[in-house]
Amino acid sequence: MFLTAEASTIGLRWLARNDPEGTEVPEDALESIKADSATNSARRQVLGTHFEQFAGRVNCMNMNTSQCSSIESTTKDLNNKFAPKVILVNHEK
Repeated sequence: MFLTAEASTIGLRWLARNDPEGTEVPEDALESIKADSATNSARRQVLGTHFEQFAGRVNCMNMNTSQCSSIESTTKDLNNKFAPKVILVNHEK
């Protein structure tokens, strides 16, 4: 599963973690974010190409986390997608 986010969301998250009172990501941090994004994009491409050869046995999923506000909400979304569901049925008459 590839987790991605839009550049604007990454910038806002950077500000929240590093400069809560700031309104703009500094140029050096912005360059670092862009470099990380390019590196991660290349990694996703390599992994995606590798796993394409196992179609039917491996499912690659992309999840855009731009709408997730925290690690907790991301974890909840993942659990909703993958956690087993138990359904109890009572057949008594």
